[in-house]
Amino acid sequence: MSEDISYTPASLLHLFNSVLAPAATKKIILLKGIYVAGRGVTYAGYFYDTLKDETTDAVLTLVVPALLRNGLVPNKTIEFHGYITKRVVLNGGRIEVHAVMTQLVQQTVNTYSEREIRAVEVLQKKAAMGFGDVDGFLKRRIIDDASVRVRVLIGKTAIIDSDITHALEEAIGFYDLSYERINLSAEAEIVQALQRYNDRSKNDVLVLSRGGGENMEVFNSPDLAACCLELEPLFVTAIGHKEDVTLVQKVADKAFITPTALGQYLHRVYNDTVAELQHSRARLVESITTQLGAQYDKQVQVLEEKIRGLEEVNGQRVGLQQRELELLIGQLNTARGEAANARGEAANARGQVEKLRIAGRRRQLVYWVILALVAVVCAVVGRGCR
Repeated sequence: MSEDISYTPASLLHLFNSVLAPAATKKIILLKGIYVAGRGVTYAGYFYDTLKDETTDAVLTLVVPALLRNGLVPNKTIEFHGYITKRVVLNGGRIEVHAVMTQLVQQTVNTYSEREIRAVEVLQKKAAMGFGDVDGFLKRRIIDDASVRVRVLIGKTAIIDSDITHALEEAIGFYDLSYERINLSAEAEIVQALQRYNDRSKNDVLVLSRGGGENMEVFNSPDLAACCLELEPLFVTAIGHKEDVTLVQKVADKAFITPTALGQYLHRVYNDTVAELQHSRARLVESITTQLGAQYDKQVQVLEEKIRGLEEVNGQRVGLQQRELELLIGQLNTARGEAANARGEAANARGQVEKLRIAGRRRQLVYWVILALVAVVCAVVGRGCR
């Protein structure tokens, strides 16, 4: 049996380097990619820069002669003749592939702009982070009867706050709405406002809202979209622009095509959740009353029958029967107490359902009273003008 051959890391790397000899390393080929400048240090008349793929994250080390490098513009797509070489990196345990430029053919504008590439990166990051569960959060707060703090960023002269408020109808009493007027055409001001209200302890939902119109390009800014990814509150957009979905809308946890649609959504979630809660609690009350009441009433009946039987037995076993009698009386009292507790729980559940109904009617009454007052004021003002 022959002896096993021991290989060192260096010998393995050189062995594989000698085996890897594709045809592209033996002739001049045409290469294409985005030129990325390196540190600007020359080694034996060559610069070591980077050639980046136009559509993926793949990169190659680009070896450029000093004379050709003067004509290259960073972040431009270049096409050139060159050849492939390999380099063994011993301390890294890898074999690098280098492209050596011999002749520049052409230099053009990139197929994809830096802005487009940045936008794709932002979308990929949002997909990895996941989207916030706005529906689930609102339903939990409604069930707990805890108001939701909603901060809405709108334009300085916008009137969409009335659209949102009107669409909420009687549910407006549940939501703690506050509006902040900013310049929605200035990216820097939008970013500052988002950062100023980026506090989950003070704002549950942060909304960016504006009506339709032109000048929507600000909402396609990768920097603004990246800022939205850092928000602690749930992020919602209500931008009235159906023709094109902007980048900011794509990274929102929930997006609406108009401010009115946002108000209608909040109204619908509140009413649907309250209706579901009332229905489920009503069924719970009925179930508790039926099951526990019947169960404990049956126990009480059985124990009472046993006690009557003991009272009728022969007096020869008075001592034993007396102890059994006391034990059964204790069990009877316990069963009666549990039955009373069950009925108390049922009564509490009925009370909670009734509170929800009263709260809903109260909010609806307040809403209609406000509308009536507004109508009276408008009528008085109109009569005064005449």
